[in-house]
Amino acid sequence: ESAKLLVSYWKQRVFIFKDKAFLPMTLRGAMSDDVELMADFPNLIRILPDDKFGRTVIFRDPTGVDFGAYHDANSLIRICWYVFHLALEKESTQTLGIVYLENHRPSRLHHFNPRRAKIFMASLRYALPIRIRAVHIIRPHVLYMKTLEIEAFLAGQYFRTRVKWHTGNADHEVNMSLEKYGLYPESLPTTIGGTLDRETRNGQKLSWIEEQLYMEMDVTSLGDSDPEDDFDDETTDLLEGLEVHSFDSDSDEGFDDVGDFEDEEPE
Repeated sequence: ESAKLLVSYWKQRVFIFKDKAFLPMTLRGAMSDDVELMADFPNLIRILPDDKFGRTVIFRDPTGVDFGAYHDANSLIRICWYVFHLALEKESTQTLGIVYLENHRPSRLHHFNPRRAKIFMASLRYALPIRIRAVHIIRPHVLYMKTLEIEAFLAGQYFRTRVKWHTGNADHEVNMSLEKYGLYPESLPTTIGGTLDRETRNGQKLSWIEEQLYMEMDVTSLGDSDPEDDFDDETTDLLEGLEVHSFDSDSDEGFDDVGDFEDEEPE
């Protein structure tokens, strides 16, 4: 069974990343073609602080993104893979799983791409070694709501019982609904009424993608090479090309038998 999962993982990785499939899963490696999109829309998909129960929270917000301006249809899928790989580096992700949070207001029809959705679901179910504990959809577009209901039905009871809808018109209504599941405003982006601020490095506010690039450079500098050698022209170009964006820019395999939690500690 493990061998089958490994084969499935690499088949999907080669399909999605093509000639960069065997490069390191870093911003200067497999993700080098997607940094611009990630920098322009830092909330497109990212990791938030853990929820009340210590579970990893991944937030996705496609609103404001004109996917037609980015010619590579697999770019969004690659970014999702990268963020999920970052999440898997946390021990808590491997033991407690992931809470997936998605914002859909304001959204447009072009945000809903059946092909992307199919590849993404296949990655979650057959390739990425993750456990989805709950899926929270905020202010869903009516078309997407119907589509996800069908996908949830086809995915089985486990997934179907873990999808939670948060349809309040005001931010405080959404926040009250999310708090029931251990998701508090101080850990949520301002786009959905939260108060989460940006990271600070040397007194400068950074988006998470800029902070991640610095972190990857720091890790590289711990090796035997000269740190100055690691700060190469490619990295310099990436950093100079990144503008500082705030987080409020408008810009069954893989599942287990543990349910979502409301006002109780996870097992």
